[in-house]
Amino acid sequence: MSEATVRWALSNDDGHVVCTERRLPTQIELRVTYGNLTVATSHCSNPDEAARWSDERRHAWEAYGWRRHPAPPVTAGA
Repeated sequence: MSEATVRWALSNDDGHVVCTERRLPTQIELRVTYGNLTVATSHCSNPDEAARWSDERRHAWEAYGWRRHPAPPVTAGA
């Protein structure tokens, strides 16, 4: 299992939302977190599916005014 990497990060006055990716042996795990709270996850079978899922979630947050921001550090267990 690989370490989590950040696909995108958004912020507003209230905090940060981050989408991380972890490569598993047979799938890609995506996790969207708001602070320390996981708000969405997906297990995708290929990179195209992962990109679609990730982009849909990012666009939804951006529609509510969240903007791209440098990613905060990923903590262990994220």
